[in-house]
Amino acid sequence: MAPKKKSHNALLSLESIQRLGEELRGSKAHINNAAILLSLLLKATDDEEDSVSTQSLLQALISLQTFFVSLFGKGELSLEIYEEAKKRLREEGDGKEKDQAQAIYQTWIWEKYNELIDALLRIIISPSLDSSLQVCFLSF
Repeated sequence: MAPKKKSHNALLSLESIQRLGEELRGSKAHINNAAILLSLLLKATDDEEDSVSTQSLLQALISLQTFFVSLFGKGELSLEIYEEAKKRLREEGDGKEKDQAQAIYQTWIWEKYNELIDALLRIIISPSLDSSLQVCFLSF
């Protein structure tokens, strides 16, 4: 049997997670950090030996919460925006590449927001996680 390959998320230090969050909140150029931080939250409900530390989970959650709340506050994230973006993506050959790129971004970010909600729910109901961590996640 081949040795189990560790994901790169298992190698992230608390400082690295903090840096990813700072970069995410600072610039859209680091938008892919959202996917990395989300994967940490989802990993918490996996039954793997190399689970993510409580501090790392909380840092990832705080970073994602701050990021998504700021998008809601700026009016850049809503169901209406998502639905309009999906409609624009269905339209073909209109020659508006910039609109298409923006629509792709808007649908992707809405999907990541939904992944965050899913991860929160999975953590809250997970029987394998510490109840104090679950209570912290309920407060967000």
